[in-house]
Amino acid sequence: MTTKFIWEDSVYKMLTGSPQDYIWHAEGDVAIHTRMVTEEMLGHEGFSSLPEVSRDLLHRTALLHDIGKPSCTQHEDGRIRNRGHARAGAVLSRGLLYGEGYDPVLREHLCALVRSHTTPMHAMKASDEEVRATVLKASLMLRCDYLTMLAEADNRGRTTPESKEPFISNIGYFAELAKDQECFEQPYPFKSDHSKFLYFQSGGTRDPAYLAHDDTEFEMVMMAGFPGTGKDTWIKKHYSNLPMISLDEIRKDLKVPSGVNQSPVIIKAKERFKELLRKKQSFVFNATSLNADLRLPWIGLAAQYNARIRIVYLEVPLPELLRRNKTREESARLPESVIYKMMAKWSMPHPSEAHVVEYHYGGQS
Repeated sequence: MTTKFIWEDSVYKMLTGSPQDYIWHAEGDVAIHTRMVTEEMLGHEGFSSLPEVSRDLLHRTALLHDIGKPSCTQHEDGRIRNRGHARAGAVLSRGLLYGEGYDPVLREHLCALVRSHTTPMHAMKASDEEVRATVLKASLMLRCDYLTMLAEADNRGRTTPESKEPFISNIGYFAELAKDQECFEQPYPFKSDHSKFLYFQSGGTRDPAYLAHDDTEFEMVMMAGFPGTGKDTWIKKHYSNLPMISLDEIRKDLKVPSGVNQSPVIIKAKERFKELLRKKQSFVFNATSLNADLRLPWIGLAAQYNARIRIVYLEVPLPELLRRNKTREESARLPESVIYKMMAKWSMPHPSEAHVVEYHYGGQS
């Protein structure tokens, strides 16, 4: 007997009628495929021997792995495409599980699995360097043995034999490579934080086993988290001795409200950012930084000046976040619709983005 999750019926309702390409998924719509994948996961030869918390995690992941497909469906020349559905699914899953109050560590493991669930099936299409970098990056946020199980269940959960066969070898290749790199059941053991950072900054072209000389001279601390998670309080407690660049403070100084063109704010922040970088001065960059596309330009700029990058991510449960927002000063208070819009683009800081990423859940101090 398996657990029925509070959102399960809603997920199947959303997936029902969402079409799939007939060549890859002759079984029917996304809901039918998802039921088949879930059954394959629950019946997987390695599933029953796992701890209960892992079985729960993989059951949820099977249910949510294609949740991004409806929003990504496109009809092209008589075929159906779902480009970007894994990324969209990770974002949707994060918001759903955050609202449920699901354990955040497990939530991020699940979202990483959803984000990467197609990776093993296409492992042999990339170059050796590319697939190795993909495996190593994935291992920092998920277990590659669990990702392999998900890919196998995903591949078995369809009725088109000719579409299954090519993927079997790809999945096997992915698993063997992860084992060879000693990251099948644990994160890849980089020699140092700097070695890890330089490896991913290079796009995976460096030797991951190389112990890089650490030539960093100062630290850039990037705060990340929704408004109201306590970033200002954290900075006062832990980094009060460091200069701070705050996008909110710059907005106030320039009298630029949120929701309008933020170019003047970014220009001023970049000027101050570069000034501190040139001085080799450790500092704090205080912004929401809830999307990788927003974080990476600042990180790349700091790396050019040999800065050590630390990301500090803060999170509180959704009910507490909404309560805090209501009690903020009127000028800082956000419409709840804005918070939910931010959640729709929310991507967690990945360990590959920085030398160190700290995750603080539940308002820890």
